[in-house]
Amino acid sequence: MKKETNEKENTMSVFHYLTYQLIKESDTGISFFDFIQKLEKLQKTHTIRSSVCNVRNRRVISYSILLQKKAV
Repeated sequence: MKKETNEKENTMSVFHYLTYQLIKESDTGISFFDFIQKLEKLQKTHTIRSSVCNVRNRRVISYSILLQKKAV
């Protein structure tokens, strides 16, 4: 029973690794408006699971986006 649970957990972790993509950028210097446009463009082909954006003086200094590719 424990072996089956272990195998199931391993399968799920591989699934998450293969289906999710993390985009992480630091010191980007893009405007917040450009960041929102990037998210809108990604939404056409991906489901955005989460996004974090650090802003200073209306400039994006870093961001992280967790994506899942949409089914065809």
